[in-house]
Amino acid sequence: MEQYIHKNSKYQLVVVKTETECFAEGTFNNPIEIDDEPINDNDTIKTDILRLPEEVILEIFGHVNQIDATNIRLVNRQLYKLGTMKLFNSILVAFPEDTGLNIKGKCHVAAKLYSEYLINYTVINGFQKIARVLGMAELSMVKNILLYTAKVNNYSDHCYYYLVNKCPWITVNVISHSPVMFGKQFMRLDKISMLRVSNAYQFISDIPDNFSIKKLYLIGTQRVGSDSLALIPHLKALKFLYMEDNRELNIFNQLKQRNIANLKLKHLALRFPSFVIRQMEECFVMSEIVTFELQFFNQGTPYDDLNWLSTRMTKLRNIEITLWKMSFTMVMKQFQGHILHRIKLHSYATDKEVPSSQVATMLKGRESEITEVWATSGTNQYSGMLSSTLFFRTTKRSNSSTKQSISKQFSKTKYPNLNTILINEGLVLYCNIPP
Repeated sequence: MEQYIHKNSKYQLVVVKTETECFAEGTFNNPIEIDDEPINDNDTIKTDILRLPEEVILEIFGHVNQIDATNIRLVNRQLYKLGTMKLFNSILVAFPEDTGLNIKGKCHVAAKLYSEYLINYTVINGFQKIARVLGMAELSMVKNILLYTAKVNNYSDHCYYYLVNKCPWITVNVISHSPVMFGKQFMRLDKISMLRVSNAYQFISDIPDNFSIKKLYLIGTQRVGSDSLALIPHLKALKFLYMEDNRELNIFNQLKQRNIANLKLKHLALRFPSFVIRQMEECFVMSEIVTFELQFFNQGTPYDDLNWLSTRMTKLRNIEITLWKMSFTMVMKQFQGHILHRIKLHSYATDKEVPSSQVATMLKGRESEITEVWATSGTNQYSGMLSSTLFFRTTKRSNSSTKQSISKQFSKTKYPNLNTILINEGLVLYCNIPP
């Protein structure tokens, strides 16, 4: 396909190889302007969706990934404009140059992969590629950029400095294990929407009330350096809370000691060795939670507590549960009556593989609603659906015979909305499921 620009169009159309390949790889090349015949508006595709207000169409586009948006741009001028707005609204930048990431390959993008990050961000891998974007006119359309870098390096420093100092209209968030990067972000709390805090970091927790931060990751809740839990009451716009500590046994008492109660969150992740589930109601408004991740490893199966929890989380749509030697069927029984789109279940400390027939049984009655399923077991801990590292996870592909068996059992005819299924480690299906 040729590389070209419409001279009469407000927005540049850039095609390298194909648009799908270009954005799937996160590549952006400088366009070459050449003469082109104008498009006849009478020849453009007429669709009912174009009769909707633009803000409604953009809301719909909020549920597609970057490859979908790239293909949408090829339909006609109006969808080209709206698709471009979707692609450039929020960008995730990963730095494969950062050896501290300890991952193989780049941040994964697939045509039929719809994780939280892949529908909310356009993924760009590598410093050279984001550098090209910084020189494009479409940079003015960008509202959010998320930088993922484990360690501070020249690449991330340069990108961060340019965005913070030259692009004041962009909200720049960072996921990093670096206390130096945390310090930079902590100095500009009123200009960011996401904060990742380790309890080993040193900072003043008695901050002014903040109305910009919506996502908070707390890695370690027991006080080591500063009191990270003390930040929570000051974050008035908080909708997403992730807490993890492999030594904390009484997280809810810790929250109550800081007068943390009636938190209205949409997304909550709790990763601890143990806690009393029914104490959650003392700290959180249960009826507001949409996505819930529970991971603890005491040797018990609190099915009654899960049932109690499900009756109070009336808006619940996505769950991840990790328990000690749990029964997947029993867990799903506790959530009867809920419409669940994403389900991730992991049985800890057992080497027995999960039969695909058991997965089919636990999904009975949910065939039309489910979009993503993980059913795994063993001592390996998977990144959770609320974890900041989920989009870097890679898995081995299954052999063809196993894939055919799973494809037949979880067909599109029976599971029309299913796009991702993983059964046991190394068995992943991205929507290679035939109709």
